[in-house]
Amino acid sequence: MANSDNVIRAGLTAKHADVPELLRILRFEENQGEIIKPQARNRSEWVYPSPAKEFALSRFSLKKGCPTMKGAGTPWRS
Repeated sequence: MANSDNVIRAGLTAKHADVPELLRILRFEENQGEIIKPQARNRSEWVYPSPAKEFALSRFSLKKGCPTMKGAGTPWRS
């Protein structure tokens, strides 16, 4: 989740947790999960695409002979 002033906390924090409001707005419905397939950026990094421009997830495999994370991709790097 991106930074926001519109946060409803539900616990796991010392800050105020508004559980009644959380339960009021939550929808307890199941939906079909989507499998996101990674895209290879190079021999050691796979990127999982996200519709949120502020978020990126990468998986690195650092094996003998593979390049290191030096210069690895970041969401703000073109």
